[in-house]
Amino acid sequence: MTGKKESLEAAGTRDRALQAAERLFVAHGYEGTSLRAIAGAAKVNLGSLVYYFGTKNGLFRNLCEERLSDIIAAQMEGLRACEARMDAGEAVSLEELLQALIAPSLPQAAARTDLRGLYALVFTDPSEVVLAIGHELFAEPSRLVYRLVRRLLPDIDSAEFHWRYVGALGSLVVTQGFAERMSAMMGVPQPDMPIGALIDVVIGVVARGLRS
Repeated sequence: MTGKKESLEAAGTRDRALQAAERLFVAHGYEGTSLRAIAGAAKVNLGSLVYYFGTKNGLFRNLCEERLSDIIAAQMEGLRACEARMDAGEAVSLEELLQALIAPSLPQAAARTDLRGLYALVFTDPSEVVLAIGHELFAEPSRLVYRLVRRLLPDIDSAEFHWRYVGALGSLVVTQGFAERMSAMMGVPQPDMPIGALIDVVIGVVARGLRS
């Protein structure tokens, strides 16, 4: 019984630390957040953070893995299914491919402010640590979707394709991480939209950016 209680207490401490870290990293950036500040916000002692995560780098890595790994796994499953169909000679549309990329992530980002903030942080924070961890997490799906889109659009000049891709997929990053901020800066209320319709809109925007 004592062991079980200690295990539950440890899990609670770890969860509080991750929740506090997420809030502070999103609010202040990676370099502007210290382990000591996270410990204070989580109401845990600094030694506990070091015990569970080792360093700030380790804590941030754990946070990203816990929040994003399931989404990335779902993306990879859908993208690999598209690749298998293409390898078998089956027609796969650009929209189907983008559905596999966008459908696992956009609903969660739309529903959770904290996850939107984390997406924004991973893709825009200037810290080399954040860049390295983001690359580790997203390198496999990023390379795969780039390669598959290229297979679907083989006639575009390689340099032009790259910049179309960066611009088109950048719109997805903005939608997932910065939609509320963009609306606020424009002074325009952000309208509600059913998530399925929003996915369709974003797929259409990205597809047109890639094709045009």
